[in-house]
Amino acid sequence: LACTDLGLGGVPAVFCDAMVSPQLFAWYPFGLSQAERLYEGPIALTSPPTLADLIEIVDRVHQTRLMTTHNQNADTALWQNHSKYWAHERAEKRVQDALMAGLGGAFGKPYFVDQEAASDSGRFDIGFREATAPGQTTLHAILELKVARSFGSTGVPKSPSDNEQHAVDGVEQAWAYADDHGTKGAACLVFDLRTEDQ
Repeated sequence: LACTDLGLGGVPAVFCDAMVSPQLFAWYPFGLSQAERLYEGPIALTSPPTLADLIEIVDRVHQTRLMTTHNQNADTALWQNHSKYWAHERAEKRVQDALMAGLGGAFGKPYFVDQEAASDSGRFDIGFREATAPGQTTLHAILELKVARSFGSTGVPKSPSDNEQHAVDGVEQAWAYADDHGTKGAACLVFDLRTEDQ
């Protein structure tokens, strides 16, 4: 019906099946016309997702939203000028927004994400939390985001040493934020917008 009668086969879709045990959640990022390209998992988890589980969702968002320009629009594009490899000035924030959406709905209640929570070391980009009681949460993981660039938004070149230091800063920040918040799960994720590996 969605594909043939309504012509919506290419629209991303979500399907929840509460009649099976365990209840299943399926995400079709390319629509039902490509039903074989789905991601599925249980609606209710018996234990908190691991850092590896979170990274798997990050990889999915990367493949479906961030990797190619045809899945981006003027409000979500990572490029100021794609043909010249000029990264958008808000590229990190746009990566953060995409990951917030992907991670926020990936595991269902009682899990959720927050951003820019303050600590002695600064503000982390993304925190993955579990609501454990009314007004109480457990922070399971912190994700710090960085974007490696060959050029800034105005075409100013970024050197390999600039990008390397940017990544090192991210690793150190992720460790410091995790230490401040008393969580063991932390990672620095570097999204590469360079023209070539350096």
